Amino acid sequence: MKVFSYEFFCLWAVALILFHIILRKFQWQIIIFLSIYFYCRSIDKLPIVLLIVWLTTFMSALYIEKNRDQWSKRLLYIVVGICVIVLGVGRTTNIFALLGNSYFTLKAIGYVIDVERGNSAARSILRYLLYLIYWPTIFEGPFNRIEDFDKNFASEINFDYVAFTHGIQRFIWGAFKKLVIAERLALYVNYVYNDVSGGGVYMLACDNCVCDSIIC
Repeated sequence: MKVFSYEFFCLWAVALILFHIILRKFQWQIIIFLSIYFYCRSIDKLPIVLLIVWLTTFMSALYIEKNRDQWSKRLLYIVVGICVIVLGVGRTTNIFALLGNSYFTLKAIGYVIDVERGNSAARSILRYLLYLIYWPTIFEGPFNRIEDFDKNFASEINFDYVAFTHGIQRFIWGAFKKLVIAERLALYVNYVYNDVSGGGVYMLACDNCVCDSIIC
């Protein structure tokens, strides 16, 4: 599922309506259901990387919080090593390549490190999964800590028209920068990256002409 697609905007509208009409204690269950749906619709393979990172870091954090000894420190190194290896393999091959691989892996690493430093570990495995794959942020972030994430869901959230319209304005401006500016520049940038040995002058083929472009 692409961000700028009909299905994405329908999912966004459904999430917005359901989030504000259901009871507060059920809001996070709705969001995790929609996040899982979004994730499953956006990939065509078994999310092995996500399962490894999710389960490994969740269980390890519980052990680290309970013991906090030399073995927990070693476990931290092992878990971080596993996540880095899985991330590296996913970045260099198509075996483990997955939507949001870097995003949720780095969040999971940061979470385990925070627990080792004294923070509390998550008690709900599903709330922790929601923290990793919260669908509005899976593409671009931002990165946040799990305690801040949980605090937002624990607090009462009421519909605010001013905040809603401000958010729409920011989304439109971001879409403009993405679709109008970035993707137009990508036509030239990708051409250069695909022929880095061509020197400083590149021939860009247009529909009706051939243009010289000097790249400094």
